[in-house]
Parts: sequence; structure tokens; C-alpha cells
Amino acid sequence: MKELLAHAAQNRLSIAQVAMAERGGGLRQVEAEINAFIDKITTAMTNIVKTGLSMPVSVLPGRSS
Repeated sequence: MKELLAHAAQNRLSIAQVAMAERGGGLRQVEAEINAFIDKITTAMTNIVKTGLSMPVSVLPGRSS
């Protein structure tokens, strides 16, 4: 974390900008593709939380053995 913060400060970038540069540079993806991927994951995570919160307290969501 110290290295990340130092790199961001030295280059006057936010942590998000450092992450975007790393992800985009290594995989040669454009920013729009990366943001679409993040949106897809965020939506899935939000839906999972909503499903868990909507279940009765005595029931765990998912398959039973």
C-alpha cells in the first residue's frame, strides 16, 4: 500500500488512475471496456447481497447438500 500511495503521489494520480493504467496497459483494453467489466461485476455483487438480505433469517441462500 505504501508503494501504491507513493507511486500515485509521485505521478499525481489517484489510486483508481494507477489501477486503470495498470489494467489497461497490461491487457491493452480501452477504458470503456474496463468500466463495462467493473459495472458487470458490481451489478452481480449487488444482486448477490440483495438476494441474501431478502432471505428469511433462518435460511441460507444457495444449494443445500
